[in-house]
Amino acid sequence: MKNMKDQTKLVRFFGASCAVACMSAATVYVVLKALYRSDISPLMTQVPVALAAGLVAGLVYCFVMRRLLPAAGGRNSQELSRGLMWFNWSVLGIFALLLPVEAQYSNFVVGLVLAAGCARLIGAIYTVFGASLSNRRRFAGNFVMLAVTTMMVISVVKSSLALSLGLVGALSIVRFRTAVKEPEELAFLFFTIAIGLGFGAARFDYTLIGFWTVSLGYIAFRRLTPAQKMDNAYLLSFWGSGDTNAGDFEAFMQKELGEYELTRFERSGESLHVSLLAELESVAVCAGFGERFKAQFPDMDMNIVQTRGLS
Repeated sequence: MKNMKDQTKLVRFFGASCAVACMSAATVYVVLKALYRSDISPLMTQVPVALAAGLVAGLVYCFVMRRLLPAAGGRNSQELSRGLMWFNWSVLGIFALLLPVEAQYSNFVVGLVLAAGCARLIGAIYTVFGASLSNRRRFAGNFVMLAVTTMMVISVVKSSLALSLGLVGALSIVRFRTAVKEPEELAFLFFTIAIGLGFGAARFDYTLIGFWTVSLGYIAFRRLTPAQKMDNAYLLSFWGSGDTNAGDFEAFMQKELGEYELTRFERSGESLHVSLLAELESVAVCAGFGERFKAQFPDMDMNIVQTRGLS
């Protein structure tokens, strides 16, 4: 019952965010166009029309996304909905362009809000479509902070050569103490940094075009050529007597696990060490597998570790 209420609330917020995003974009466009022409007299009629058009566009946008997201994300479509909802609400930040302040301040606010919204959506895309075996959701939780921080740094140093040189010197002493385990993680880190750089430089048009091009291209690539990924992967390690028959061992693994990925095979003297990645559904499945393995290979021992705990 609670899940149904939460889902209903999510649908309502998502629909509202779609409408607000389109209405905001249409209204700000009309106002900026009038200010550029130095003629605000038509705004009394143009703004209501822009709001109505934005509302209609928002409803269509919501209808299309509610059909596409389940097809694209499957059981993780709610994560995509939350990411897109963050982006939609961040569009409200463009109203800062209408504030009677210097352009650098309004650009900073717009860039800050849009960077956060885009980074949250990048995190949702990586969580749903990424093929990394580490905890993608936890890793993606850093994207918003990374994009916003990058945006703030670029906003500060872009107008000063001295600050830029100082930044180079400061960053030269910073090191990553945690190794990036997979190339895909590094690619998404660079993508997030690029978003922060673009918004920090106030190049909103190029950054948004590049953001949607890369995001939609990555989703299409993953849909056309899905990577083999294990959302519930475990690292299974076996060790024991070197007299164990490799053929019997492989046949047992094929029967019990189906698909698995061999990561280590070492036979030295009288000992055998084997490690592999496989997807196991629950603790009960792990326990049953362990009992059957011990009955089949009494001279070998094993342990099972959740790979998400290794990230």
